[in-house]
Amino acid sequence: MRTRNFCMSMRSRVDKNGKEYQLKGVSTHGLQWFPQFVCKETFKCIRDEWGANAVRLAMYTDEGGYCDGADKTALKKLVKDGVNYATELGLYVIIDWHILH
Repeated sequence: MRTRNFCMSMRSRVDKNGKEYQLKGVSTHGLQWFPQFVCKETFKCIRDEWGANAVRLAMYTDEGGYCDGADKTALKKLVKDGVNYATELGLYVIIDWHILH
């Protein structure tokens, strides 16, 4: 697996060469509600057709989420699959442990 590094420099993200870098992407919203969007074909489409370079995997804790009766094993697998699909396609991944309350 190849990774690309960037860091924060003052108020901007920069790559390993100091060049400004902008993350552009989409969110899965709540994984427990929309698991069908975590697939390699979808991620490829947002990369190729929308110009995205990042995807956010939103793991809600409440509202039927990870800490509220959801199938924890299935949700963990969904996150792992999403990370694998995204990195295989050269996308950054933001994993959001989304707490509303």
